[in-house]
Amino acid sequence: MKEKSRLIMEAALALFAEGGYHATSIQEIVDKCGMAKGSFYNYFKSKDELLLFIFTHFYESIQGELSSVESDDSLGERAKFAKQLSVQIKRMLENTGFIKMLMKEHMHHITEELDQFLLMIQKGNFLWLQKKMKSLYPQLKEEYIPDCAIMIDGVFKSYMSLSLMDEKAEYDSGRLPEFLLNRLDSIVEGLKDEKGSLLKDIAFPNAADTEDTLALLREAVNEAIELVISSGDSHSPSKKKELETLQAIKNELEQTSPNSIILESLLLMAEKINLKDPSLLTLKKRLKGYLF
Repeated sequence: MKEKSRLIMEAALALFAEGGYHATSIQEIVDKCGMAKGSFYNYFKSKDELLLFIFTHFYESIQGELSSVESDDSLGERAKFAKQLSVQIKRMLENTGFIKMLMKEHMHHITEELDQFLLMIQKGNFLWLQKKMKSLYPQLKEEYIPDCAIMIDGVFKSYMSLSLMDEKAEYDSGRLPEFLLNRLDSIVEGLKDEKGSLLKDIAFPNAADTEDTLALLREAVNEAIELVISSGDSHSPSKKKELETLQAIKNELEQTSPNSIILESLLLMAEKINLKDPSLLTLKKRLKGYLF
């Protein structure tokens, strides 16, 4: 991240937390940064774009930490999940002011891009939780995985909301991951006697179908990269940005289990590429289909 972009982001975070997003002006942000207002537009087209940048940075940063924990082979599945919950708790408590602002202000419909991003984050988190339930409890019937994911997500968010919004709430957040896992153990045990899942309309993709989809996606991104290169002037700033975005998508798709949140963020960037060639449109369509 460029130093000036970081400076603007940190100033905006402080002002948004203090006075709210809607009440904070670009002029206030640049004043806090000690720069001219015109300099702001060298990095962001608008305050809305800055907000999307903050969301993207925040979630990608957390996702990087979660991925790092996931790749730690010294940890078992339960220890990984507990540590990943701890990462989320730590990051949320470090950004209490900003998160309180998000909870108080109406953040939907500021821009279509932000709406899409928030939806992608929500869906990506739910998919991640389902994968966690499956790896933590291999004995759990697949039909119950969505219910377990919703229950653990709801309880986790309720405790975090309480700690963020009610200063009088007293509980040890350090105990929360293991506490939740113990409750989850009880839920999974109790489901043995349940007569069926509550959710009936969530289909789990067949592993072979998923691999076929990934193969098509990899083919589509290779074609899109070749398109950008062959379109000429590949050294211009805009072309370089397009190639970087497409290469990042390619790199993630080559992973054994591509990270949905990273792909969602990259899809938003890919949407800004204006080429109308069928190969690029195919990539965007297939990527959306894979994620949603």
